[in-house]
Amino acid sequence: MASITHQTSNGSILAIDLGASSIRMAVFAHTGEPCICAARPLLTASPGSRLREQDPRHWWRCFTEMLIEIAPFIQSLDAIAVTGGTRSQVLVDASFDPLGPAIMWDDSRAFEEAAHLASEFDYQGNPINVFHPLARFKWLVDHHPQEVAAAAAILQPKDFLVCRLTGRCVSDHQSNWMILDQSGLLLTKAVQATGLPLEMLPERVEAHDVVGCVIAHDNLPEAMIGVPVVCGSMDAWCSAVGLGASRRDTAYSLSGTSEVLGIVVEQYRHVDGLLSLPWGSGLWHIGGPSQCGGKTLAWAKGVLGLGDDSLDTLGGGVNTVEHAPIFLPYLDGERTPLWNPKLTGGWYQLDASHDRLSLLYAVVEGVAFNARSIFDAARGTASVPSEIVIGGGLSRSDAWCQIRADALDIPVIRTSADEPGLTGAFMLASVGLGWHGNLTEAGLDIAPEANRFVPNEASRHVMYDRYCRFGSCVEMAVAACATE
Repeated sequence: MASITHQTSNGSILAIDLGASSIRMAVFAHTGEPCICAARPLLTASPGSRLREQDPRHWWRCFTEMLIEIAPFIQSLDAIAVTGGTRSQVLVDASFDPLGPAIMWDDSRAFEEAAHLASEFDYQGNPINVFHPLARFKWLVDHHPQEVAAAAAILQPKDFLVCRLTGRCVSDHQSNWMILDQSGLLLTKAVQATGLPLEMLPERVEAHDVVGCVIAHDNLPEAMIGVPVVCGSMDAWCSAVGLGASRRDTAYSLSGTSEVLGIVVEQYRHVDGLLSLPWGSGLWHIGGPSQCGGKTLAWAKGVLGLGDDSLDTLGGGVNTVEHAPIFLPYLDGERTPLWNPKLTGGWYQLDASHDRLSLLYAVVEGVAFNARSIFDAARGTASVPSEIVIGGGLSRSDAWCQIRADALDIPVIRTSADEPGLTGAFMLASVGLGWHGNLTEAGLDIAPEANRFVPNEASRHVMYDRYCRFGSCVEMAVAACATE
């Protein structure tokens, strides 16, 4: 059963977030207040080394079952908008049925394919690595030629839902930026080099465009049929938009299953190790996704035998922080800023005085220090933001936000958007329906500041010293990885 919460309201937009660890949905009123929220967990299979897969049929089954459960609240929808994880691929046939499992965002199977393509098509701000869609395309062509021959399209998760709802294979520019050049044009030669037919790529539209209406399905509530569907965009972009990070010189941090961080600037800039992608309205994003985050914390709690409430017990004075171990959060390699799928992590500088909570603190701090390495590189080429907005499931923890403020050495702002991805999807639909003129206007109206976490002055010099020690440990880990 999905977990469901609701309050009485005349909701009119259904927002859906198909994430890596769960599918979530909310019905929003015109004011941007969710009147009902539902969620179901999703499981990722690892059938082999470096493999991470999910079953798209399970996505659709969970989606339709959740709709039935909240059916009383979707009787008069004005629109539907979908967001979801990117850098994941599923092949579908002409009936939009999946031809196999989806290759998920943290899958690193396409190592050889990435190296082959990078030698010719790699370029600044968009490195081709095992997580790049071009490498995934080539892997599918090389290893599953029959499925590719039978496929009508290759889709990302949220586009799979939109396709099943409307019968139209579309996607937005932001979700596909890795196969586009700086002018937004398709990297045709690079795609052709993978062997994937160009006609299998979905049509690209604006994220707020209405792309069709819900078509009849046996397992969809009748009230859904004919409702307009907005294209939507990738979860990181929608979440940043939901936090108000759609204006220049704004910074954001998303603490979900993995960590995503970036700064929005007014022109393209290249930074080694970071991703530079179009953000819409002539703006650019510098930053990127890491491989660590909520899943790292969940692993640590399990290994240490700590409960769900253990995060909120973290704290202590300067002495406690100063004597905690250092943790490198690279349990599955790393994306931004190191781009090394072979990198490993662990606790460093351990001694017999360390207990389970000090080890857990080091994990939370390590994830934050990795985020700072991204943030420092990004703000070195841009106007320095005076604060950073935070969202994602872990941002609900005061301890997480305070450690983040201390580690990044900048005020952290938690907005009123408890579900920034869903809020961002709602904003897209709101703009598509003409309720707001643009996303900036929608952000100012819907996601005001709720809490502010300021760096602890007493521990500032200690945190900087620990960040330098973290960097030294990273250098040693990278060097050790290079000698293997």
